[in-house]
Order: sequence, then structure tokens, then C-alpha cells
Amino acid sequence: MGTFPEIRKDLLACMEEDGEEMDTGCFLTHEDVHHPFVVAAIDDDDTEVLKRVGDYAEALLASHDEYAENVAAVGLVEWLALDDPSEMVRDALGQMGKALYDEYIGCECSRGRSR
Repeated sequence: MGTFPEIRKDLLACMEEDGEEMDTGCFLTHEDVHHPFVVAAIDDDDTEVLKRVGDYAEALLASHDEYAENVAAVGLVEWLALDDPSEMVRDALGQMGKALYDEYIGCECSRGRSR
């Protein structure tokens, strides 16, 4: 929640409506609230916000929580890769996020690199 103070109120309202009490929210929370925020950042070339998105995705991917990892992998990284692939978005992701992103778009960019 603290990563995105700009949309905290909307995230909390959506999570309450969805019955989700987890910090990650559910896929619908991301689709309804997080995605429009990220799209605006992409449209505005806001690399600071995109870096926070990348850091957030990386934290979820490294959380050892299967649900959180799935939210990050499918709800964020896959969506970004398939909906609006760009170097700016890829550059904002961490190592695990980049590896997934590349798999989704079929790029060989990070395959074979040491983790």
C-alpha cells in the first residue's frame, strides 16, 4: 500500500469491496485501480512511478507467497508485457520481473544470465 500513496484510498476501497485483506489485493484490485495508474505513468513517461511498479512487482515475486507471486507475475508483469511492451517498462522491472517479461514477449534478452 505504501508504495502507491496516490491510489491508496482507491486500493483500500476496492480491496474492501472485494473482501480482500491482503496487502497485494486481488487481480480485480489491480485491474480496476492499479492498471489505470500504471497506464497513466506509461502515457506520461513517468519513469519514477514505473520504477516503483517494478520494485513492487519484484518484492511480490520474491515474497515466497504463491498468491502474491501470481498477482505480480500475471496481474502486473504479464499484463505489461502483453498489453503495452516497451523498453521503458522493461527497464523499470527488477531482475525477476525482467526475466518474466522477456518470457512473455518471447525475447531472449535475459535468458541464460545468472540470477
